Amino acid sequence: AADITDALKDEGLLDSLNPSILDLASDDDGKVYAVPTNAYSFGLVYNRSLFTAAGLDPDAPPTTWEEVREAAKQINEKTGAAGFSVLTTANTGGWQFTGMTYSFGGTVENEDGSKATFDDAPSADALALLHDMQFEDGTLPANTLYDMDAQGQDFAAGKIGMMIGASDRYYGVVQNLKLPAEDFGIGGMPQDGGPNGTLSGGSVQIVNPKATDAEKAAAVKWIEFFYLQRYFDEETAVADAKASNEAGSVTGLPGLAVVNTEAYDQYFEWIADYINVPSDNFTPYLDASTEIPVVPEPVNNAQEVYSALDTVIQTVLTDEGADIDALLAKAQEDVQGRLTR
Repeated sequence: AADITDALKDEGLLDSLNPSILDLASDDDGKVYAVPTNAYSFGLVYNRSLFTAAGLDPDAPPTTWEEVREAAKQINEKTGAAGFSVLTTANTGGWQFTGMTYSFGGTVENEDGSKATFDDAPSADALALLHDMQFEDGTLPANTLYDMDAQGQDFAAGKIGMMIGASDRYYGVVQNLKLPAEDFGIGGMPQDGGPNGTLSGGSVQIVNPKATDAEKAAAVKWIEFFYLQRYFDEETAVADAKASNEAGSVTGLPGLAVVNTEAYDQYFEWIADYINVPSDNFTPYLDASTEIPVVPEPVNNAQEVYSALDTVIQTVLTDEGADIDALLAKAQEDVQGRLTR
């Protein structure tokens, strides 16, 4: 990818982007190689109605994993619903568990992706939490083989109190599965100490490394116009939001911003008349996003890492006597062979 730092500066775009997200597309010298145009980060999605029924404050979701465990017990005791749920299949279990490891202060690969690192205390602590919630507390669902669709269906049906997800989970459980919009809540990714981090992802736009300076400048102008114009031009913002609202689409969904705070807040002021989501329900997530560092996915063979960790999570949730350290060590040995081949 081309170094587009100068083109971004000349266009006046560099300082308009979210620095924490832009950092993920930059090298150690501050040179930028991509423009983030969409981003997400893990948070704690929860059912506000179940929180109220359980005597919990729906405006103050758990911020630590110990608080998640206690809230899960209360939800299960007062409502009969499973307090908390994680994905476990199709690599999504390993994906979410990577996010949990980050939140416990660990990683699953070193920075250059040459070494697997999940046979360490943070990963083991995260697994121990899930094991104890399953076998000591009984607050996880009876179904231990969840994919996103099945989990979303049970969440929308009021059978699950909390799960890991980004703000766009709203689309699936509210728009597609008919969870009442007012019941959707989301907070920051719970942390064990910290703040340590939350797994992030999204989309970036890159420029051909053979591009001339003029072509880089043109590419940056196009990226700004095509992907980001609504954040900088009121007429564009209002026209897009009006069309989305009139089409019955989700409009004004908060999330992890790719532009700076000033531009992001201004955008939501411009489209206020067309927002059709319960914006206040996203406040705990947005507040946390300013405090919890975003951490990218593993750089080397992420899906193979996730696949290995799927098996680990499934075993921990189905075998009360599972040896967590041995499971992680075996998975790490398997993954390490793939990283270095």
